Amino acid sequence: MRTKRGLALAGALAALALAAPGTAHAAEAGPIRVEAEDVLIPVGNAAASVTVTLANPGDEGVLLHNVKVTLDAAGLAGVATVADLWPATGGDCATAGTVTTCSYETLDVSIIDAYPLHASFKADKGVAAGAKGTYRVTAQADDLPVSEATGAVTVAEAVNLIAGPEIKLSGKPGATVGLSPTVRNAGGATVHGAVLSSSTGSSSAAYVARYKNCFYTDVQFYCTFDQDLAPGRQYGLSAPIDIAISKDAPAPSEFDTYAEWETPDDAKDWVASIRDHGAKPGTGPELRLVEKAAVRSGPQTDVTAIDNFSHVVTAVTGKNLPDLTVVGGTVRGKVGDTVKAKFGVKNLGPARIDAWNHFPSVLVTIPAGTTLVTADRNCGPVEGKAGTFRCLTGELAVGASATWELSLKITNAAPSTGAITARIEVVGTTTTFAPEANAANNTGKLLLNPATAGDNGDAAGDGDEAAGGTGGGDSDEPSLPITGANVAWVAGAGLVLLAAGVIALLAAKRRGTRYTA
Repeated sequence: MRTKRGLALAGALAALALAAPGTAHAAEAGPIRVEAEDVLIPVGNAAASVTVTLANPGDEGVLLHNVKVTLDAAGLAGVATVADLWPATGGDCATAGTVTTCSYETLDVSIIDAYPLHASFKADKGVAAGAKGTYRVTAQADDLPVSEATGAVTVAEAVNLIAGPEIKLSGKPGATVGLSPTVRNAGGATVHGAVLSSSTGSSSAAYVARYKNCFYTDVQFYCTFDQDLAPGRQYGLSAPIDIAISKDAPAPSEFDTYAEWETPDDAKDWVASIRDHGAKPGTGPELRLVEKAAVRSGPQTDVTAIDNFSHVVTAVTGKNLPDLTVVGGTVRGKVGDTVKAKFGVKNLGPARIDAWNHFPSVLVTIPAGTTLVTADRNCGPVEGKAGTFRCLTGELAVGASATWELSLKITNAAPSTGAITARIEVVGTTTTFAPEANAANNTGKLLLNPATAGDNGDAAGDGDEAAGGTGGGDSDEPSLPITGANVAWVAGAGLVLLAAGVIALLAAKRRGTRYTA
């Protein structure tokens, strides 16, 4: 099922979030609810797994105490059995009859949910495709009312689709490239229909809506094919899927994504998810596979989902880089005053900063004679550097700005200067930064009681109010939130940062964008 595959990425993000101190809060647990997956399991000995989710629709983590999560498989009698069952880290499970209970002293339900119980089911011997059963899950905690959900288990004919080899595309900013994935029916049974889906992997590219049997958003699509795929046969598309690379795409760069083939039964939830995200059909001709055949049977599920994906790498060629400039700040006051220091960055272009694995940040050292009272939620202390903070934001289009604010208490009112350094960070490293069109404007100042009138600390010294937040001015530019103290200061900080603002993109299974030398 698609929900399981998206879970792998969400789980990786959750692991990063949980590794940081202070990510959970004593927030109200009311909105948290338990969710159970529907699943198709193949006829025969192969098992299919589900994950029980504690869904958190809020914008901050919740720490639960004395948590009990149960799975009751009584509704699977005569259809399927539990082949395996295991808790998340820190849990302990016990089974009595058809009921398994997993207990946790505490469980952190982060902004990307928690997954306290995993199970796999296997069809009973002799059960035919189409047989159905249910399992029930419950969750309760000291600070959570009882929540219940039911998942459906359907036995399906076992088939095996295998996606084609890696696909490499390339084009300059503004170009359109064609995606033409292939698929092979590697099983012994005819596969009745197929669904192809993908994401662009980057906000620097968008799908061109074209075919009437395909549904598109800017960053994802799916196409349905009402054709039979015969055993041992390979199929391609009658025409390519067009991807338009934006004129402000950073170059040279690459973005990675996927092309996935599924049976219509396996793809049902994923198709609904894309439709829920506003997908619209194309208005052109029907896209076809090279073969077509006969009769529809009962439900079918792919026994080996891992080989349903083709890796897709799109290289953006040429040279087109962003230019991140500092917008400095100025504060004035007397000893004992608490002042708000605003500062920021602006992308001067000509390329956007695509923030799936690149994101703008600043290192700011506050002026001598000040101490921190409160920090912007997107800023945190730099270990080993007193008075220095690292502030993060998300994607910046050309001309867009981001600002941060620190509340400072003045302990010495003499004029002094703090430093601001901007850079485009690369997820997974703290020492490598993405190239820019102009690195000369990456530094600026945070000034306390400057003697020179009009000095605002900008990189260019031009007092660009439109760039956002100089000298305590207001800015309409939103910054991408981080939930929890110090979340961003662990390895992989960029992924945790993005988790709060890109949940929709998790659903879209976007992959990374990386700059190349």
